[in-house]
Amino acid sequence: MNDHFNQEVLNFIVCPRCKGEVRVSEDGTGLICDSCCLLYDIKDGIPVMIEEEAHCLDDRRGVRPAPDRVSE
Repeated sequence: MNDHFNQEVLNFIVCPRCKGEVRVSEDGTGLICDSCCLLYDIKDGIPVMIEEEAHCLDDRRGVRPAPDRVSE
């Protein structure tokens, strides 16, 4: 677990894409949105909640950069 990340902050952080809950990854290096299957890095104890910098979680291929948003 990332010792520099304050767990209480999770009460105030949501996924920027879906506004859903996020959780700390098992290794403590990021925040995961299970709904969007995105991993947001934690750098120097600060979550980087920028959708364009998130990584897509794919059990078959591991973590890869998130695809660009499709315009509606």
